[in-house]
Amino acid sequence: MVGIKNNRRSQMTKKIIQQEFLQLLQNKALDAITITEIAQAADINRGTFYKYYTDPRDLMNQIETEFFRDVLQRLNTEQPNFDSWLENLLVIFVENRQLATIILLNQTKEQNFNSLLKEIKPASIAHFSAVFDTHNEADLELYFSYFISGALGCIKTWLLQYPKKTPQEIVQILQSSFPVNIAQQLKLNH
Repeated sequence: MVGIKNNRRSQMTKKIIQQEFLQLLQNKALDAITITEIAQAADINRGTFYKYYTDPRDLMNQIETEFFRDVLQRLNTEQPNFDSWLENLLVIFVENRQLATIILLNQTKEQNFNSLLKEIKPASIAHFSAVFDTHNEADLELYFSYFISGALGCIKTWLLQYPKKTPQEIVQILQSSFPVNIAQQLKLNH
């Protein structure tokens, strides 16, 4: 149907724009990519680009939001077990390595990644509380933040530099550096 925003032709045009944009991101930083470059690569005019996006950052944000929405749908969110949840997340990242890497390196909104983390946060906070023997909300939030920041850095490095390592190996690395394991090791040494 002509004139409907989500008709097949519009969907195909958006897909081509996104693919060409992601290709440009392979060699250029997000802020260095222009609408003209995207339009030329996608073989469209600038007006067509503006029909769907306001600028490259908006395009990136829409790609990001769609990716994380799809990831959330694939993850088991009912009473998630941290280890299996993390492994499932990493398997999805491997299946979409190029896109996951680009998104993690060019995030426009931390809230997209944070929406994934809120699924596992209650179980993590409860675990930290038990191991660190504290109910101090600020401390527990800091433990969680520490782990997530480190895990995100590890995942980015893995996707970029160590693609032959399996998701299971990365989960094991993250588990061994998990603050809970560090706390248990400290208790054993005292």
